Amino acid sequence: MKRKLAFVLALMLLLMIPLSQCQASAIDGFAQKVKKKHLQFVDDARGSWQKLSGDKMKARFTVTNPAEATKTVKAFELRLYATDVWGDRIYGDTTYYYWTTKKNIAPGKSAYSDYCTIPDRSDVDKLHVAIKRFVYTDGTIVEIEDEDLNYWEWTVTWNN
Repeated sequence: MKRKLAFVLALMLLLMIPLSQCQASAIDGFAQKVKKKHLQFVDDARGSWQKLSGDKMKARFTVTNPAEATKTVKAFELRLYATDVWGDRIYGDTTYYYWTTKKNIAPGKSAYSDYCTIPDRSDVDKLHVAIKRFVYTDGTIVEIEDEDLNYWEWTVTWNN
């Protein structure tokens, strides 16, 4: 059993699969990636943004509580940073915007976050957003470690 566990851990390290994002099980010596069943961005996740005065913008994003989940989400916190056309972070390497949305999201349902106001709209090319933490209606809190955050990227375009 120790040999199988060592093989699974070595394979996960080789594939760079974060431990917090999956569980590994040894099946005849092979590692199998099993996604956790909790709040996430999905392939059709949407982002929307609007111009505000003073070179600011506001943005919001959809998150999904998967159908396989067994609990309703009560609130969630997103973490955002922005990059310019060169891929450089606009606000520095250690500055993030965090905001909490209080909304019940039942298993199998999606919801938009509240809006986050962001400065320097004219410099923003892409928004990078991750789910930092969330709480279920039963009070259970799930917090994702910084090194395990899964950032989704949206390219900002304007109609005019």
